Amino acid sequence: MRDLLIETVVAVALVTVLVIYLFHLPKASSSLPWGWIKLIVNTIVVFGFLVAWFRHSWRNYVFWIAVALLLLCHLLLLGFLTQRIHSWPLAYYALLINPIELVIFTKILKRIPQSSRPGDNCFLMK
Repeated sequence: MRDLLIETVVAVALVTVLVIYLFHLPKASSSLPWGWIKLIVNTIVVFGFLVAWFRHSWRNYVFWIAVALLLLCHLLLLGFLTQRIHSWPLAYYALLINPIELVIFTKILKRIPQSSRPGDNCFLMK
């Protein structure tokens, strides 16, 4: 039940952001940094899914180090692309970049060894 509530809140938040985006479509005179807004929303979506999917690894500090490194790579690469390509449609993130990142990042995170007992790997959660 708790998972359903969390997923519902995330879905409502995403729809709200989409509606706001549609009402304030980026225009040439717009003062909002839409490229960075798209990057932030994309990052939240990708890493929100990853963290939720790998809930069983939350106590493993190697998992969190891997997530931090993946986040750094994600931000550096997409930040670089955002600076170079100013007119990327939002659909590129949703239909092209997100699925590719999720597949690659999931394969990387699945390679992290699991401990024999929950909590063995994380000194912070003991």
